[in-house]
Amino acid sequence: MPIAAPSASTLRGCRLATLLLLASCGIDDPPAAPEPPASSTPLYLRGTAITAQGPVAHDEIELQSLPDSFGFKTVTDGLGAWQIDVRRIRPPFQVFAPYRFYGGGISAIALDTLPVQLNELTDLQALWVRAYTAGGPITQALLDTARTVLRTWFQDRYALALPDADWRTLPFQPVPGDSMFDALVAVEGIAWAGFFPDWSDTLRQHAERCRHERVAVGLADGLRLVCLHQKHTGPDPLDPAVTLLAFTDPLDDSVEVRLGGPAGVEVTYRHPGELPYSCAGCAGVSVGATAADGTTPVTLTGAVLAQAGGATATLHATLTAPDTGPQLPLLYCTASKFVATRPDGSRQQGCLASSDGQRVFPDRDNHFLDFRDGTDATGLRILLAGDSVLRATFVDQFGQLFRCHQPACAGITVSAPDSRGRRQLGFQDVVLTEIGFDGLPLGTGDLVLGVDSRITVSPPPPPDYYGIGRPVQPVCPFATDTVHVVVEGKVAVEVCVGPPSPVVYGLGKLWYGDALGPDTVYYLNGDHALQVTGPPSAGLSLSLQVLAEGWTCADFLPCAGLSATDPDSAREVSVSFTDVTVVEYDETGILTGRTAVLNGTIHRVPADPCVYLCLRPGTPVRMARSTPQEIPPSLRLRRRPVLPGPATARRPEGRP
Repeated sequence: MPIAAPSASTLRGCRLATLLLLASCGIDDPPAAPEPPASSTPLYLRGTAITAQGPVAHDEIELQSLPDSFGFKTVTDGLGAWQIDVRRIRPPFQVFAPYRFYGGGISAIALDTLPVQLNELTDLQALWVRAYTAGGPITQALLDTARTVLRTWFQDRYALALPDADWRTLPFQPVPGDSMFDALVAVEGIAWAGFFPDWSDTLRQHAERCRHERVAVGLADGLRLVCLHQKHTGPDPLDPAVTLLAFTDPLDDSVEVRLGGPAGVEVTYRHPGELPYSCAGCAGVSVGATAADGTTPVTLTGAVLAQAGGATATLHATLTAPDTGPQLPLLYCTASKFVATRPDGSRQQGCLASSDGQRVFPDRDNHFLDFRDGTDATGLRILLAGDSVLRATFVDQFGQLFRCHQPACAGITVSAPDSRGRRQLGFQDVVLTEIGFDGLPLGTGDLVLGVDSRITVSPPPPPDYYGIGRPVQPVCPFATDTVHVVVEGKVAVEVCVGPPSPVVYGLGKLWYGDALGPDTVYYLNGDHALQVTGPPSAGLSLSLQVLAEGWTCADFLPCAGLSATDPDSAREVSVSFTDVTVVEYDETGILTGRTAVLNGTIHRVPADPCVYLCLRPGTPVRMARSTPQEIPPSLRLRRRPVLPGPATARRPEGRP
């Protein structure tokens, strides 16, 4: 449950470790938020945004009142300082700067109008707190707990000692030798060295686990949280007459409770790289009666455990030990979780982490459902045509593929769309066959999948394969050339192509290369994306993108019926399609067997004046005629579109 702000009577007599976790003291309902002051006098929240790169100068700052769900914007000065009038909104506030740290910006949480710093550490602290509270009250005690969690996390993982003072208020200078600045530099160095590890997901899942079930371990140098990932009940391997209740987090911290031994109830806390803490017959441990479902309640209230060297740890927790037998990892979600039974009888499960969609053909949508169990990620891909399921593909954490095709996907149900086009997907005993990367069954058996609740999917947005933030406008009304695409005997789409766009690079028709070497590329793009590659003398290959669905020539070889002329005196070419047969490949790079035939000619395709990527205004580049020239204004600040091709798609890295 989210941590609420304790009243004065609640806090009286609580020790620090107990206070931070609020584990042993009662929690009162939070008081009603005060009304914002009715004053015409400005009330400023001030602060600075300073990162390992130095001040975030002359950049945007966004402030939002968490209870009011709206706020204001301002801009930092040359030293990263900012201020915003907050007299019309209520705290706490979330302050955000879009400065690009790994994963997108830095933020901090302000509980009042005291000055607040924004940096990489306050951003991670705010992320953990938001995930823990899930929209509930935020207190100073919770912010302190988040800081302690992060200090322990960086110390254990990277041997990095972070400052213990409040990162949001600790003044510092962006110069080497300043402890806070040195810590920020070290954190960013770790991020770069690890190619930006996915800290956001890891910390978010840690906080969500802590919200559900945790052990607070109070040590002399601070507090640790053991946020449970796995639980086990069974005989102790060293003494089968003793029952072992084990609780473990993803970082291998564990708490073990032994029942039935000669010393009474024994409790042990283990942390990797340290001697264990333990007690036998210790006070503050309560084990309840086993319930009808086999679970056993365990309460730790100030249980003091000792290390061989004399150090102590104080534990607070309210736990539920599972029934005996194998147990799946704990999930932090209460709905939208899947359970899959593999061919060997083993099981896996996960929580819905994200849902996305993509229009892959005029009559087809692909929906991507990503699931996580806190450690591993799996994916489910559903191809819909209206309310019909054409294909479903499950990618497990090892990259193995399981698939069903219509009509074998009968376990998936699709509702009619609502007023906003959203549909409800249901999954019950869906049977999927394991396949290889060639799409053929491996003969290893079937996986059976179910989801405990219906999942809402939204109609996907139009594709943006030119990277301009929006779909291109229809080209056909003013197109100069057309390629007809016939799918399985029916006219499906037309690739309408016009002159080169002065705004979007690659839209329209153009080519670059020398028309003789292997790097010749012809862009013939309009409503859909068509890319032809290779010199005519050696045969041409193509990649066709109809919305988000990919097509290529069979076996990825040069395409029969596809040809291009040599450049004329104006350095223009023509590209022709005469009964060119292409085959579709899906989101995992597997050929589906669906074919299409292309016919048409793209006339007078002009050469791209930039042989290499145009860099920035005023930069001389090597031109096709080997004459240095300045980039024309119409070609500045553009990039070539990258079309997904089968050469990479056939080697999926674990999941689509």
